[in-house]
Amino acid sequence: MANSGKPILSHLADILKAKGVSTVIISPGSRNAPVIKSLIRMPGLTCLSVIDERSAAFFALGIAQQTCTPVAIVCTSGSAPLNYAPAVAEAFYQQIPLVVITADRPPEWIDQGDGQAIRQTHIYANFIRYTTSLPAEPHNPDTIRFGIRLINEAIDAATSPIPGPVHVNIPLSEPLYSGEIASESTGVLMEKLKISSTLDSALAKNLIEQWNKASSKLILTGLLPPNPELNNLLATIAKDPSVAVLTENTSNLFDTNFLSHTDRLIEGFSPEMGSSFVPDLLITLGGNIVSRRVKAWLQKSKPAAHWHVGVSDQYMDTFRSLSLSIPLTPVAFFRILIDGIKPVASGYCQKWKELVRARALKHDLFFDNCLWSDLKAYEIITRKLPAGCIIQAGNSTPVRYLQLFEFPHPPACYSNRGVSGIDGVVSTAAGAAWANQQLTILFSGDLSLFYDSNGLWNTNLTKNLRIIVFNNGGGNIFRIIEGPDDMPGFEKFLETPVIPSIRQLAALFNLDFYSVSDAIGLEASLPMFLDVSLKKTAILEVITQNKTSAEMLKKYFQSIRI
Repeated sequence: MANSGKPILSHLADILKAKGVSTVIISPGSRNAPVIKSLIRMPGLTCLSVIDERSAAFFALGIAQQTCTPVAIVCTSGSAPLNYAPAVAEAFYQQIPLVVITADRPPEWIDQGDGQAIRQTHIYANFIRYTTSLPAEPHNPDTIRFGIRLINEAIDAATSPIPGPVHVNIPLSEPLYSGEIASESTGVLMEKLKISSTLDSALAKNLIEQWNKASSKLILTGLLPPNPELNNLLATIAKDPSVAVLTENTSNLFDTNFLSHTDRLIEGFSPEMGSSFVPDLLITLGGNIVSRRVKAWLQKSKPAAHWHVGVSDQYMDTFRSLSLSIPLTPVAFFRILIDGIKPVASGYCQKWKELVRARALKHDLFFDNCLWSDLKAYEIITRKLPAGCIIQAGNSTPVRYLQLFEFPHPPACYSNRGVSGIDGVVSTAAGAAWANQQLTILFSGDLSLFYDSNGLWNTNLTKNLRIIVFNNGGGNIFRIIEGPDDMPGFEKFLETPVIPSIRQLAALFNLDFYSVSDAIGLEASLPMFLDVSLKKTAILEVITQNKTSAEMLKKYFQSIRI
């Protein structure tokens, strides 16, 4: 039982534990000292210290991503809660449960010149599932009961009906470090019955009829956590010759009948060619889609019918063709359909498979003569990744390069594609590695690594974390996407090529370090770098030339066009 001189905090600790929160990431401060005092005394709560709030929040996000359970983060007042904001926004758009607990000054001191006192209520208003500020220092039984209800509501809202971050702001008065210990009391647990959504028989029959009438169906999958049942359902459906299942690495769906490498397939679609692949029915599921090519193609082509499947409170009209939003989990939806849908005679899937084979041949031919570059390095690394590893794909170029390659043993792949920022990729990967025993490999750009270098300032780093950083002299993404490289001041203001020493960064945090600058060195270093017997986190620096890397990628896409 957790104790504190501030009675509502004992209830907070009890309720967190009772509702399945087992991990708490704490950043130091004064105003949050009573909260820390209550949480670290609660048996069953694992409390970890991460000093930098921005890193701490992304570290928690990585843990919640792997465990699929809510993780709490705790900070002091003032600018500290603002530093949580990037990870809170990412959690909101990825539907990852975080319980954000911020200590605050009493309301009478806000805007009164007191230190670390800002307007914290509704601080995350645009990207939070639930927010509340507890009563200031409640001692009256009814007021305490009110605070207990708010805590229960907040933690429940982190997982249902739509998972995501919630915010509990706690005004606290001095004394913060002393005072009597409250008598032991069990937090009052309030529960909300979770109702499974489904379709009535008439609606289900109507959808099945529409499905069976369509001679071509394209299932396009975005960001999804691994889900064996969904994988099996889609593998069964993909045997239908009228169905094509188009996946990305971050969809975590793998089957011989699925079509991956989206950018590789869509590149160079002429208007005539592109129109021949447009389905009668487009079904999308999961979060954000990485491929700009597939988005541009479908936004221009506009399928006649587009169903989006997913629990959401908004219409997801990415392709400007949405006709039906189905607020079910993909598993629930395909469970309903699976017994009623029938295979349809069609050449639709075969047409896609022929494209896959043609592009694969051109892909292999290109790498017979590919110069040393980011692209060549990815080709080597993806061939060497061991079975059972987990990929954390950094934003900008890494998540895009990884989409182009086959993996001998398809790994689970995660990426912060909710907001798609580079802030927090190291911390998220560190949290993910802490939460599991599997080899966790972060692919990062050089700017991303330094932007989140505080992610290495963490006593909770584990030996199963590997960081592959591509040192190509700054933001190489701006040499790849159309337009920026013609802009005046491109190098100084967009590419920003001033990159500190990665070797010195690794030494600062006492990490194992490897550096390669050609294909032979990479082939030689990978077995040592990926060795699971290493005793601590390791960084592999892959040095390439920015102009060569950009040129090789452009030549690659030119070469695979038909």
